[in-house]
Amino acid sequence: MSKLPRRILPVAVLALGVLAARALLGGPPAPADQARTEMPPPQAIYRLASPEPRALQVNAHGKLSSRRQVELAAEVSGKVVASSEHYKVGMRVTKGELLLNLDEVSSRSELARAQARLADAEEQLASERGRARQAKREWRDLGSSDANALFLRSPQLNKAEKAVAAAQAELDLARHRLAQTQIRAPFDALIDSIHSELGSYVNTGSAVATLLDVSTLEVALPISQQQYQQLNLSAEDFKRGIAVRLNNAQHTLKATIYRAAATVDSDSRLYTLIAEVDADSADQQPLHIGEFFTATITSNRAQAMLALPAEAIYEQRYLRIIDPNNQLQIQPADIAFSDGDTVYLRAVDSEPLRVVVSGLALNRAGTELTPVAVTDAVTDADADADADADADADADAGTEQTQ
Repeated sequence: MSKLPRRILPVAVLALGVLAARALLGGPPAPADQARTEMPPPQAIYRLASPEPRALQVNAHGKLSSRRQVELAAEVSGKVVASSEHYKVGMRVTKGELLLNLDEVSSRSELARAQARLADAEEQLASERGRARQAKREWRDLGSSDANALFLRSPQLNKAEKAVAAAQAELDLARHRLAQTQIRAPFDALIDSIHSELGSYVNTGSAVATLLDVSTLEVALPISQQQYQQLNLSAEDFKRGIAVRLNNAQHTLKATIYRAAATVDSDSRLYTLIAEVDADSADQQPLHIGEFFTATITSNRAQAMLALPAEAIYEQRYLRIIDPNNQLQIQPADIAFSDGDTVYLRAVDSEPLRVVVSGLALNRAGTELTPVAVTDAVTDADADADADADADADADAGTEQTQ
């Protein structure tokens, strides 16, 4: 009996060791295979853009100027004996307003001499008319109906009549020169500079002031050849007028383009359009010659365009489009113009486009996407914000109850 247990014991220990090793090496039972789930394509927020007719706009810059700039000159010579209180740089004057008075002594003397010459000429004419009538009676008393012009004193009468006409013309000129001793504004103007003061002597033809016509203000707008071609202006457009909006930090004006410069700038190769400021618009606000304005020129012809936010333009020159298969397509953006945060692009066709306006992890053509309309995205964001707000409110209420 003592030998049998001793033989069985090593066998039992070995069997237990094998079982323990198998348990350790085998580990836990393998779980059942789980169903593999595929991740959906990344979301892309898009805006549906439909082509709509819109007038093309071109931006340009220019300086406000007067159509007329005149050097006001004296027509007679003389000493400045009086000046208007408005005869100052920067003052506005109206048409016909008196600016300067010149000494009238010389002009009045000339007027008196012209009046005397006219009286002498009229006396000579009256005498010649009497002699002519006497000569005609004498010839008739001789019993002849024919008489030559010399006997009837026709040449002398004609000379006397011409002398009266000449004397009258000299008198009119003397009166005109006397009137020109009063120098007046030829039109509604702004005095840009003055060249003569009280007490100075001015000669005939010398400038006394520089006047700017304020009744018609304009802005010269240089544009590139590409912009000029985009506007596609015709003679009929200039005849009807092209609308322009002028803006700077202080003013907003309405203007109209009726003409363009006759030549292209030889250095810059720019075309120049002339915008005339509407009188009503200019009268409503004080303006200064030389102010700079940004101009928005609106074409008279409408084109099919897409209006998109600026963030929709990828790398400033591409559009990211979601095609009917929900795949990303990238195409060049044909930008016509921009207005604030809105960019206007020329439409290729009449079909609406799903334009991506959100960022993407991978901007590669053919990438599968999950389209989300911009309105849906905004709604979801609002819902998430509301949920977060509700959660915060619940948390606050729980904290108050705990306290």
